[in-house]
Amino acid sequence: MKKLLFIFILVFVSIAKADDLNNLSNNALNKIADKVTKLIPGEGPTEINLGVNTNYEPTWSILGVRSLLKMEEEKRNIFTQFSLFNTNISDDERYILNLGLGHRAMMYDDSIILGVNSFFDWDIGEAHKRGSVGFEARGSILEFHLNKYFTLSSTKIAHGIKEKSKISKS
Repeated sequence: MKKLLFIFILVFVSIAKADDLNNLSNNALNKIADKVTKLIPGEGPTEINLGVNTNYEPTWSILGVRSLLKMEEEKRNIFTQFSLFNTNISDDERYILNLGLGHRAMMYDDSIILGVNSFFDWDIGEAHKRGSVGFEARGSILEFHLNKYFTLSSTKIAHGIKEKSKISKS
């Protein structure tokens, strides 16, 4: 019984130490994220995530939304959204840039948000580019998103596999 109690105490102390170390690293990452957030001008939410993946490689992302035009009386908003993040595809670190423009409106006694958007995505290292247009409807119990994507470069990447395609303009 004493051995079991001793093992339990050792496990508890090691978990407590790991939590302290984890909290310390999270606090440092949060301070860095706060500093970077203040560098991006304009009003609107900015999310910065810093971390380490399962292979102990750094991960990061920056996501911002900025209102361009608010029409309070009509409950409408035109906004821009941007993000930059790293990802790992087939053991290859990639950097993805995303820029968008959207319009949302509250409808039906403020019970539904309807919106349209257009985005540009760029896989910087692979020079892969695509555009999209979309529609969304959001309510308290249902969300609906419809997006159509268009390849804007000759390199198409799906599931980490490169494909060359011909783009013809008419």
